[in-house]
Amino acid sequence: MIRGISASALLALALPILANFQQPPGKSQHEKATESAWLAFKQERWDEVLTHAERCLSDFRGTALRMERELGDKAKYPTGPVTAEQKQVILANGPLNDVAVCTYLRARALDQLGRRKERDEALAEAMRYTNARIWDSRGWMWSPATAADRYRTRPDLADANLHSIYTADAWAAFNRAEYLTAQAIAGRCVEEFLPAARDLEASLQRRGVRITEGVVNRDDHKLIEQQGILNDVGTCYFIQGRAAEARGDWKTAATAYRAAILLPRARCFDSAGWWWGTAKASSDRLELIR
Repeated sequence: MIRGISASALLALALPILANFQQPPGKSQHEKATESAWLAFKQERWDEVLTHAERCLSDFRGTALRMERELGDKAKYPTGPVTAEQKQVILANGPLNDVAVCTYLRARALDQLGRRKERDEALAEAMRYTNARIWDSRGWMWSPATAADRYRTRPDLADANLHSIYTADAWAAFNRAEYLTAQAIAGRCVEEFLPAARDLEASLQRRGVRITEGVVNRDDHKLIEQQGILNDVGTCYFIQGRAAEARGDWKTAATAYRAAILLPRARCFDSAGWWWGTAKASSDRLELIR
């Protein structure tokens, strides 16, 4: 049983996506209601969350349902980092995006107020808006429908960074011996966040930053956690390699391990309380399969 989890998975709840919501200028009524709902949510004023979210839903739910129906399966809007053009297309679906996120925020507030039946109904409704996307100021889109489903099944990851979610899910699939699933999930993390991970690795190298392993002090622990994207991409390369290796696909495993070696400052946290380097671990695995 692999006990590793990504470094930034431990930091997930401390850096919630809910704290990074941004609204564009020139707000419409649904945007104003959504912004107020977010503000109340961040301040844990649950009754106010309901007031603002329900104002958005009462006026724009019908529009959102129509937009969702018209878009259907053809839109295929991405999550994760997107181009400027993709971002503008997604943000053009304003009523759909705002109704979806207000439905999700309403479910979260209902949960805090102990209104479980209504929470479940709100989560189910949020999951219907599969084409809605929300921009996170750290540089990616996320899906309220996916967030609602995750909050229903994995509340511990509900507010995690997207790259942390991919890594946690990839580890979970690997530990269930679902190797193809583990490879696919890890691949999404690599595909979406590799450029940022490479930039971070290069920056650390230029500055001569040394990243330790094993049991570390508080300052080193904090330093390692700050490079969450790098840690998660390095870890996902390692997971890809282990999953491919378990399937007897030595070529794919070797490719993943070689890619992980190019990120020598990536670290993964073991639940026993220590950090290990994904590049070094990948190098060791590569020697075993040669």
